[in-house]
Amino acid sequence: GRSIDPDSIRLIREGKRFTGLRVVLEEWLDTYAGKDWESRPVDARLLFQYVPQMHEGAKKLMQLLEEDTVAILDSQLNEEQKVQVKALGIPVMLCSTAGVRDFHEWYRDALFVLLRHLINNPSPAHGYKFFTNPFWTRPITGAEEGLFAFITLNHLSRRLGEDPARCMIDEYGVKQCRNDLAGVVEVGGASAQIVFPLQEGTVLPSSVRAVNLQRERLLPERYPSADVVSVSFMQLGMASSAGLFLKELCSNDEFLQGGICSNPCLFKGFQQSCSAGEVEVRPDGSASVNEDVRKNRLKPLATYCSVHNPEISFKVTNEMQCRENSIDPTKPLAERMKIENCSIIEGTGNFDKCVSQVESILVAPKLPLPANIEAASSGFESVDQVFRFASSTAP
Repeated sequence: GRSIDPDSIRLIREGKRFTGLRVVLEEWLDTYAGKDWESRPVDARLLFQYVPQMHEGAKKLMQLLEEDTVAILDSQLNEEQKVQVKALGIPVMLCSTAGVRDFHEWYRDALFVLLRHLINNPSPAHGYKFFTNPFWTRPITGAEEGLFAFITLNHLSRRLGEDPARCMIDEYGVKQCRNDLAGVVEVGGASAQIVFPLQEGTVLPSSVRAVNLQRERLLPERYPSADVVSVSFMQLGMASSAGLFLKELCSNDEFLQGGICSNPCLFKGFQQSCSAGEVEVRPDGSASVNEDVRKNRLKPLATYCSVHNPEISFKVTNEMQCRENSIDPTKPLAERMKIENCSIIEGTGNFDKCVSQVESILVAPKLPLPANIEAASSGFESVDQVFRFASSTAP
């Protein structure tokens, strides 16, 4: 079979950013499940008849990705390389992360069946052959997302391979090498991943499982053995954490007075309408909030925290986590995203108070943040617990 030499991997160029998979699924559901599907029961079985329409949405996205990829290859490869690449074919990895990780029912898996089919049947016009399989093109867990970022960083910084300065010959004449891996805190849009290598002999709580990169076939055996901890937290991405933070802060009577939410994390004098929508700051310093529901940073969390989601209706602890964060799963989507009794957010610039609120709401909450079953199953219910129960000297 084929094998890959890690030392031969090169970053040619970054491609363009296109519509995310969540948008593809939400647009399909808006059309065929009907508006407000997030706020009412939907018979998922009836939607099977609209898989061909889902295929069309996937096809449009893949055409954009294919055209961009071909343009990069044509501009970066010489003629001899193009002949070789076209003859061998191009393996494709296409993974979804937190954006669609919390989608229930069959929609997400069906989308990936369609994506794999489209990748394996590219347009013949450009001459490149793409191919993939169910392992390369699939939804990945948060722990995998973190591991991929960890390996990428350490590969690009040349920390994966053997460093002669960190090798020695043991008493049996066998060369033993220690690695010099760096830890990673990777923050996406909807989730954040923490990955760090463990020192030899580190004792972890029984609930925490370390990952050996060689055993999981993420590194070749010839590299120094590496044990790491990888944990992922939903709602701690840049967009989702900002939405959740505003919802919690501005639902607290300490900060909400007379319809005005005093936000210590914003500069004094800054003002915006009370919403978790995306904010645009104009040249004169004034701010406008995007009212598009899809641009609301609470949308993914509010969609998950629905009584019509089996993860909520059948699991009491999940419902409690939503309510702990001021979201009532029985209410319509618009109300789940709304910040009650709040009309304006004003900055106070009290950044010491900001730090304490970020810690209590996001870093060390009383209950796990919603949709964090994966993190809890890995032995950690919050970011705070990661650094209390495990440690590393890695940079």
